Amino acid sequence: MDTEYEGMTLETLRTMSARAEPGLWWVNDFMVEDGFGKHKAYALANPIGKHICDTMNGDLQLIEQDDGPRFDGAGSDNMEFAAACVNYVRAILAGKP
Repeated sequence: MDTEYEGMTLETLRTMSARAEPGLWWVNDFMVEDGFGKHKAYALANPIGKHICDTMNGDLQLIEQDDGPRFDGAGSDNMEFAAACVNYVRAILAGKP
């Protein structure tokens, strides 16, 4: 299925949404240890907390220190945006403002 924006219709989005993990998505953080050392990674999760996808094996890691545990800043931002998009599109498809 084409995932490019051009030519995308609400009907196509409905079909894609129906095939994808149902419910509202949210972002879960968890600790990992890899080449960057020990740090937080992020996952898109379904309503019961099962991971849909995560940042552990991504190439866009930006490991940052924020006066506490290290975290993947790029992963957090990307996952938050993806969850917001899924939830917003589903609200539109359901006819909610």
